[in-house]
Amino acid sequence: MPFNTFLYLTYTQKSFWDIYQTSSPFRDNNYNPGIGLGRYIVVDNRLTGAAFLQFEHESNGLDSIDSRSMNWIGFSGKYFISSHLAVRFKVTLPFMLGEENSDILDYRGTGFFSADYKTSDNQWWFSGTYSPRKSVKALNLQLTAGYKISDKFNQYIFGELYSGTGDSLLDYKRNDMQLRVGICIKPDFYTVF
Repeated sequence: MPFNTFLYLTYTQKSFWDIYQTSSPFRDNNYNPGIGLGRYIVVDNRLTGAAFLQFEHESNGLDSIDSRSMNWIGFSGKYFISSHLAVRFKVTLPFMLGEENSDILDYRGTGFFSADYKTSDNQWWFSGTYSPRKSVKALNLQLTAGYKISDKFNQYIFGELYSGTGDSLLDYKRNDMQLRVGICIKPDFYTVF
């Protein structure tokens, strides 16, 4: 691609499983496909980070009054401070918000700042993400710890604490404090994603 950029596709899906209800239903599913342009930042023949420009769509696939959707153009970057510590940021310019969630930015914000740390034995991954909303004091906070269960693959058992609003599209106004556990597949720490 021009200017040493590359084209990439992304897809994220969040499912909110209400295990405390009788039939343990999925309360909400959020689908988030995207397409973007990326560029590596190389200094003295060493990868030091990357910059991205991306178009994303997010919706919950429901109709009528439960429908939630939004589109945005995002600019993000990642910078490796050391071989174990990296920082990330993302700033979004939203457009075409759904009628039922036209005020979602008041609850979700328009970007985030994040720091990732990986231990020297590559077994543990820690991450903290701060998303300011209406002001610096109104924030969404996400803290994650993951343990790599295989030396050959990037599979992690993780625990995550989320505090704030805007996590689920259906219930974006609700202030949640949630503790989550699960298994995830993460890219290698040294990749730009």
